[in-house]
Amino acid sequence: MNDVKTAVLVAALSTATVVALYYRTTQLPPPAKKEEEEEDLSSKELLQEAWKLLNNGWHAPPSGLYFRNRRGQKLHSRVWIPENGDPLAVILFTHGYGGSVGVKNLREYLDRLRKKGFAVIAFEHPGHGHTPGSRARVDSIQDWVDNNEDFINFMCTAPSHRKLNPMKYTDEEYENVFGGDQTGMKLKSEDFAALRKPDVPIFLHGPSLGGLVNLYGSIRIQNMPNLSTTKPWNRYKGTIFYCPCFAADRPPDIVCSILKNFVIPILPKDGLMPGFLSRGATIPPSDLFASPVLQKLMTIDRWDGKDPKFQGWGRPMKWATSHAVVTALMEMPELLKQIKVPFLVCHDENDQICRVEGSYMLMEASPSKDKEMIKIPGGRHEMISNNPTYVEEVTVTWLKNHLDKPVSF
Repeated sequence: MNDVKTAVLVAALSTATVVALYYRTTQLPPPAKKEEEEEDLSSKELLQEAWKLLNNGWHAPPSGLYFRNRRGQKLHSRVWIPENGDPLAVILFTHGYGGSVGVKNLREYLDRLRKKGFAVIAFEHPGHGHTPGSRARVDSIQDWVDNNEDFINFMCTAPSHRKLNPMKYTDEEYENVFGGDQTGMKLKSEDFAALRKPDVPIFLHGPSLGGLVNLYGSIRIQNMPNLSTTKPWNRYKGTIFYCPCFAADRPPDIVCSILKNFVIPILPKDGLMPGFLSRGATIPPSDLFASPVLQKLMTIDRWDGKDPKFQGWGRPMKWATSHAVVTALMEMPELLKQIKVPFLVCHDENDQICRVEGSYMLMEASPSKDKEMIKIPGGRHEMISNNPTYVEEVTVTWLKNHLDKPVSF
């Protein structure tokens, strides 16, 4: 039996390797465009600036806020509540692969949404940010969708409706799990009250893999039986996708099928995927950031499991994550035909990680009656960092236009 498994593995790996090498040598992405501005800092100076950012709060320390998901895991969370305690809407922000919700550029963006009157709730999935777990490993996209659902239920369900919540959260969890640590942060009871107001809309929002998760989540919401009376989901108004992972550089379907069905299932889940199979397996910093300093920061911000200031991944994708992503991408043509909810998708046409073709496919395939696509020039993949003013402007405008807009799908 072992000989048969070995033979199957060797044959599958050989086939996948040959086809993938052919694919990679005949369909390489176009070379990156030369930057218009000349880099006016030496490599040494760039490195010094990158270390300065990393050592001065690029990644925030733990907030002290956690919640329990349906698998019994405690997930690290952050919350932004408007000062007046009366939010225009609640936004669930879902981070991407290898990301977190404590990185400086994202914190600043979410805080600007708070200052515009929106409450933002966010957490880190297992193995990301300050949430324990195998680092940067995604076993299932549906697990992340479940986590989002659990978090919304926890944060936005009023105490009088706890008995309707399948998680059966206890009084102790509602009152005491959200305790402060060295940051002194603590979620107040009035903050919970602001999130639970029955007339405050709920939106989903997220980039990259977070956008993929929210695609599944949006379809799950629209298909809920008795949605109009199911709290808090009857407050849902729409979804915002940033550079979503609907199309990516990957081998042809035949190679993906071999990898998905024969190779990956018998490989170590924490094993690293070779870079030649996909550009997304090892991400060049220039595909993420326009800033030379942030590009340099990406090369030193590598998680080591010891020093909490290192939260980045900076390594090839794990086989388990590859399996989850490939499975979703192979389902994409049918998935995009299903989403009927109101949505905004923002994408840079030059995104080299999650291809803009995926957003075009979404616009063409989705039967939604309320769909919009906005191109973000110079956004690359980290558009929140590279074009923050325009991204914030189009986001806030779309949100405000949908606060009181009836939802039908």
